[in-house]
Amino acid sequence: MRPAAICVAALAVAGCQQFDYETPVKAALRDPESAQFSDVEVKGKIACGFVNSRNGFGGYAGQIPFVVQSTQATVIDAPTPEKMQLVNDKCPDGIALKIGSWSTQKITEQLEAMQ
Repeated sequence: MRPAAICVAALAVAGCQQFDYETPVKAALRDPESAQFSDVEVKGKIACGFVNSRNGFGGYAGQIPFVVQSTQATVIDAPTPEKMQLVNDKCPDGIALKIGSWSTQKITEQLEAMQ
């Protein structure tokens, strides 16, 4: 069943309140109105996924991962050990694997740029 259908069914019974993960992520971006979300997985008050938005030059910067806990967003612009541990601890397995692949790709690109 689709999330919207579940929400409509729940609304008929007890009301439905969706978790707003977009607002805290947008607050961390240079151009919040340009935010495009993808591969988002929500579990309770935790959301993990990717966001793409315009950079200072007006072009889209490419997808970067994010983790939202309640109203606190962590946008992972660089794959540090602390941020990747947050992903492993908080995100569902499916999106954690995608973010891990993104991290590996970014580190590989950085190493190649150094050569």
